[in-house]
Amino acid sequence: MKLRQAWELVGIKQKPKIYGFEVRQQHFEGTDIEYAQWQHPKAYDCCVQDSEVSRLRKFLKPGDVAIDIGAHMGDSTLPMALTVGQQGLVIALEPNAYVFPVLEANAKLNVDKTNIQAHPHAITHSEGKLTFSYGDAGFMNGGSVDKTRWFRWENPYHQTVQGVRLDEFLADHYPGVRDKIRFVKIDAEGYDYFVLQSMPELLESVRPYVQLEIMHGTPRSYRDGIFQLLTDRHYKLQRLTNAENDSAIAKPSDMYDVEDFDIFCSPHAV
Repeated sequence: MKLRQAWELVGIKQKPKIYGFEVRQQHFEGTDIEYAQWQHPKAYDCCVQDSEVSRLRKFLKPGDVAIDIGAHMGDSTLPMALTVGQQGLVIALEPNAYVFPVLEANAKLNVDKTNIQAHPHAITHSEGKLTFSYGDAGFMNGGSVDKTRWFRWENPYHQTVQGVRLDEFLADHYPGVRDKIRFVKIDAEGYDYFVLQSMPELLESVRPYVQLEIMHGTPRSYRDGIFQLLTDRHYKLQRLTNAENDSAIAKPSDMYDVEDFDIFCSPHAV
């Protein structure tokens, strides 16, 4: 642990820092697009990668609906939105109040090519307020303290966010498009299993493709739970490597040997 982190943990912390964004241009498939880039010094570039759009096109088409849970500044949202087009929809959810304005800005760009609707909510297993913790005063990256204390207890910066269940959120706000949902991406910093618990109706009746993250520090019981929840609903799990579906996950122990990786889940006929 660094000296700065030790001081922060005993209450001697920097004041929260608010970073703005700048709008950048990028040439993409014969046309120019724009994206909002967060100015946090540790923020990665939000530019669209051709390889990611090519991967998404394997299961998404124009007019589809996709959901981005843990959308952050929109780096995963924008490729999804360009794939489904203006006639489609990406519902982007990000509870971090420090980065949400950047996501909101990305939703307002490229409106002739995309349709993004941004919401400042966390998706949780039960509705209510949650405490999210972060490792720096700029709130770059963090997640729920609830149920993830095994690796998040040291983070000194906190904010309270509103949590909602996905099934209920869709019923309240998107009843007309629920059956068109083709893809759900989850990046909840070790909370992905509990996000899955908020969408049983969507998984069982609409059966979208699902992508989620296995984060370092998550125990075997957590990984077992993800495997059981999805295979009970007739999903096929594959480890995602370099934008391609890599090795199949046929049993829970296939998820034990690597600390961090993404899983792509395909629905099987029931």
